Amino acid sequence: MYVEIDLTAGPEATIALREPEEFQSFAVSIVGAGQGGGELASALERLGRREDAEHVFVAVPVLENLAGPLRFDPRWRAGLESMLAYARRSGWTDPDGRVRAHIA
Repeated sequence: MYVEIDLTAGPEATIALREPEEFQSFAVSIVGAGQGGGELASALERLGRREDAEHVFVAVPVLENLAGPLRFDPRWRAGLESMLAYARRSGWTDPDGRVRAHIA
């Protein structure tokens, strides 16, 4: 699964969850990365907390909201919980429970 930030969509970046049922990897992808640094910073703040130039901690409620109706599917919830458990064991969460994603 990955979160896509599209900086080409208009005055404000759009954010969408892509491949939401792929729980083996997690990243943030940026479309139009060479455009407006302010819009990118704002979009990353909407996701959670930026760690450094290559990583952002994404809030779980944001992921759930981006998943839309899929978030109510028991199989999707189980997949998400499994992914989050793996991230916790690997040290890829912060004290507030946000999950670390590589910015691609």
